[in-house]
Amino acid sequence: MNDFSLLDFFMASVSFSLAVLGLVIAVIMPLIDRWSRRFFIILFIDLVLCMTLFLVNAIICLEPVTVNHQLILWFFESLFLSIPIPMFTIYLLHCCGENMKGSTLMSRICSTGVFSMTDFPNPQIPPGFYLICGCRPIARLPW
Repeated sequence: MNDFSLLDFFMASVSFSLAVLGLVIAVIMPLIDRWSRRFFIILFIDLVLCMTLFLVNAIICLEPVTVNHQLILWFFESLFLSIPIPMFTIYLLHCCGENMKGSTLMSRICSTGVFSMTDFPNPQIPPGFYLICGCRPIARLPW
């Protein structure tokens, strides 16, 4: 275990703890409207799931794994990290009292999100790319 993996574990543990604390506060917070409570609960659940996947990825990086496991983890990490962007947009539009269906901002945010999810494999896996986990290559892709 090197200094980089210790830093990964430390940062992921602190982030996970803060996300759990935020989730607990969002659940027990009095005098908050239903929309805001639901928004913060979903946001902190998303952060807890993302940090859990990050911790699993840091643990898996200590041992040799298959490429498919690593790609699945990376996919779900990027998915959970991209969820708050449209969530903040929807929340702000709701707080301003604007219609979400006719909003130009919402359509641009959604189109950017759809493009980033459909284009996910291209920047992650170029041909002949070595998957690096920690400090060592774990596998070479076949194409």
